[in-house]
Amino acid sequence: MSKYNYEVDLSKDNSATKIINLITDGSRVLEFGCASGYMTKILKEKKSCHVDCVEINEADAEIARQYCGKMLIGDVELIDFEILKTWGTYDYIVFADVLEHLKNPELVLEKCKVLLNGNGEILSSIPNVAHASIVLNLLDGKFQYQKIGLLDNTHLKLFTKKTIFDLFEGAGFLVNIVGKTEIYPEFSEFATNVSLYPKEILDYIYKYNSEANTYQFIVRSKICSEANLLKETTSKKNIMEEEILELKNYINHQKETLEMQIKYSEKIETIIENKDGDYKKLEQSYIQLLTTVENLNDANVQIKQENSSISGELLRYQNESDKLKLDLKNMQDSAEKQNELYENLINQLEYSRKEMEQQRKKRWYSKLLGRN
Repeated sequence: MSKYNYEVDLSKDNSATKIINLITDGSRVLEFGCASGYMTKILKEKKSCHVDCVEINEADAEIARQYCGKMLIGDVELIDFEILKTWGTYDYIVFADVLEHLKNPELVLEKCKVLLNGNGEILSSIPNVAHASIVLNLLDGKFQYQKIGLLDNTHLKLFTKKTIFDLFEGAGFLVNIVGKTEIYPEFSEFATNVSLYPKEILDYIYKYNSEANTYQFIVRSKICSEANLLKETTSKKNIMEEEILELKNYINHQKETLEMQIKYSEKIETIIENKDGDYKKLEQSYIQLLTTVENLNDANVQIKQENSSISGELLRYQNESDKLKLDLKNMQDSAEKQNELYENLINQLEYSRKEMEQQRKKRWYSKLLGRN
């Protein structure tokens, strides 16, 4: 069994599911490189398609045979396309990660023209060699092939978006890139650590390579015939007309929106003018209030100064009062002492008077005075 085998989960967004979703139910499909039939099975069982296959690996082909109508085992570049012509024409031819394995994919695409019906398409998924992980590795002098992935060691051709167009247009097809899978360099098989590179380099890569994170391109192509050119032109014309109509609707919507904004702006201007008047009044009131506050502050300062002066006077009066109280107390103490001294003198005087009276009563005193 080959290395290109895995289960397809339609709920996942990958190249296989993208191609499957492009195929209309009940279509006739020719699948090149079907591996073990992981896509073939879904196309048959989920989309009721008739699928014929070409596979180079015999073991894979035997597994896939149960899901396909016809199976041809061999190298797509060596098989006889006359055998495939006998199978009829197809609505879709699928090259899911196959063209990059071929020596001359352009020649194979040219051979496939006879296998497509009038509206037939070729659906392809092709890896992008301009992926940022490869570019950054090249800056380090690395170009290492892997078992699978962008640099699968069995890839013979490498493609960018431009060279994909060159390939299909060179083979005579109208080509459209209708989808892609994206993987950041950090999550690719190279696990590139972008933080190791200068910001200027990363900015340059992503500025000039819009597909730097594109891992695979999903390509839808038709034979470049007059009918297909007309359909393509008509389709593009219809798309352009729809885009023009959407653009007109958008412009009209923007115009209506602008008119509403102008009217709203006019209302806003009126409101602003009124608010300006209110603001001026408030400003005047504020100035008056500010003047009043300044006057009050001045008065408050004056009051504080007066209070300070009064407090000083009160303190001085208090000190003088305390001094007067002290002087009064001293005078009271002195008066008490004088009064006490006065009373002592009175007492002494009274005592002396009594003594004198007693002496007068004595005889010697009378004789002294010449009395008998």
